[in-house]
Amino acid sequence: MKKTNNYLFLLATLLIVGFSACKKNDSTEERVLGKWFVEKREIKTTRDGRSSVYDYPVTPADYFSFKKDNTFLRSFDGVVSSGSYLILGDNLLKINNDTAIISKITKNELNFNIKALGVDAIMETELNLTK
Repeated sequence: MKKTNNYLFLLATLLIVGFSACKKNDSTEERVLGKWFVEKREIKTTRDGRSSVYDYPVTPADYFSFKKDNTFLRSFDGVVSSGSYLILGDNLLKINNDTAIISKITKNELNFNIKALGVDAIMETELNLTK
């Protein structure tokens, strides 16, 4: 009987330790939710093989706010706009008609790049956001 109790105690201990060691692996959809503040906004323009990079100044009022209903609010330069977004796979974020590649997403950091083809230039926007 004592041996059975020891085995039951050992099994219970292993189960408790095993479940407490499991870390919830949040999906990209869950991690992107919330208000993110813009830390860096850089635009690279390539025209005729020549590139120029412009670092936009950011303020504490610049942000993205992603909501569960796949809508977002965005504030740049004091102008707030809204739109829709969709997560595609683990690293693609469709914002309105633009597709962004997520280069990093953690609990407190979200970095993505949007590439747009213009008539005579390619524009790449890099955004680094923090919570």
